[in-house]
Amino acid sequence: RLVGSEMCIRDSLAGHYSSATKTPDYFDMDGNLVGALDADGTVPSGYGFRKFAVDSKGNILCTSLGMSDGEQWVYRWDNVTAKGKEYISYSKASLGVNFNPRAGGISIQGDLDGDATVVMTLAQRTDAYIWTVRGGNLESTPKHVTFPYAGSSYYWSLKSMPQAADGFIGMVSNAQLANAGIVKLDANMQEQFRVSGFYSTGGDVIVHNGRTYFAYTTHNNNNSYMRICDITDGQQTSYATPLFNRVMEVEGGNGNATMDAAFGIVDGKLHVAFCCTNIGLYMYCLE
Repeated sequence: RLVGSEMCIRDSLAGHYSSATKTPDYFDMDGNLVGALDADGTVPSGYGFRKFAVDSKGNILCTSLGMSDGEQWVYRWDNVTAKGKEYISYSKASLGVNFNPRAGGISIQGDLDGDATVVMTLAQRTDAYIWTVRGGNLESTPKHVTFPYAGSSYYWSLKSMPQAADGFIGMVSNAQLANAGIVKLDANMQEQFRVSGFYSTGGDVIVHNGRTYFAYTTHNNNNSYMRICDITDGQQTSYATPLFNRVMEVEGGNGNATMDAAFGIVDGKLHVAFCCTNIGLYMYCLE
């Protein structure tokens, strides 16, 4: 089952928790299945690696859903053929919560070998945790932030903007459609505006040729839409008016409301991958 997508330089990753290894599969640029991430040295507990993210250089982070009170790990792969290794440790005790933390989403902005921001959200909670990477060194203690309203589903995510001072974008599935969709937040996690009325749980932001683009996938009424917005001016109308808006060919349900989108630069050209569970995985070259 496909539960998310990420561009990984020349490959596209898709979650496949029902596979033998429970690690994401990866596909070549023609959509052919090549293999799966190596599970050696990792413990894909429970439902396997449901949530994952890729940085600007192709480094990969994956996490299981967790749901235990013991130590849990976000694992790192340097590329699709590398061995996995422990990267971020967290637990009920280290996060300072009184419940068993279950991951709802994970994202990376930047380069794990340079400077990056890693954000992990918790399922059905307003809690999110931000790890900072400086000069390739991970600061092990995360910053705890609170999403401004409750009701998020098991899967939702926050993506740091390319310039940290510009805040975050939240992609949310919520029982109240008025609170579901895209939420723009400032650096203090205060809502600036939202574009609501649909489900979305993952997306990506990139700066390319001087413009800032935001890609995301939505699902509503058995239809999945692939969208790209030019958000260079930071205005709500830009988020609400996609310049790329296509529907996936297959219709169907998505009970977990899991979907994603990811940018990648291949041979200097902008590419994007879109995924929606039970519906499909698409890739486009945009230049």
